[in-house]
Amino acid sequence: MGMKRSQRVRLVILGTLGATAVAGCSPEYPLQQARYASLEDCRRDWGYDYRNCQSGDGSAGSGGRYVYYGPRYYWDRDRGYPIAVDADGSRRAVPYANVANGAPRNAVGMKSAGIVRGGFGGSAHASSGG
Repeated sequence: MGMKRSQRVRLVILGTLGATAVAGCSPEYPLQQARYASLEDCRRDWGYDYRNCQSGDGSAGSGGRYVYYGPRYYWDRDRGYPIAVDADGSRRAVPYANVANGAPRNAVGMKSAGIVRGGFGGSAHASSGG
């Protein structure tokens, strides 16, 4: 009788430890950012939400012309659309984006933009601009 009780306690403890270990591990998502030759090309991929397309100085590699950058984002395979990560770390879904399997259609280049931890969390919200 004592044997059954100790096995049950051990299973409960192991089950609790397993759940804690899984909850403590959050996946990492590589962030990307697309480069565009024009604001119009950026908007074709990301819509008209002002947060999605930003201008930048392209003098380093584009002959002094201005270039535009889409948002920093990762591709959410489960949902089938990108999740933009803003400068303050907040996340927002961009389901209307013209992005196929993680690749913006009108981009002239891509760059790695770091790594973000965790999934689509509580600070995220869907955006309907477009």
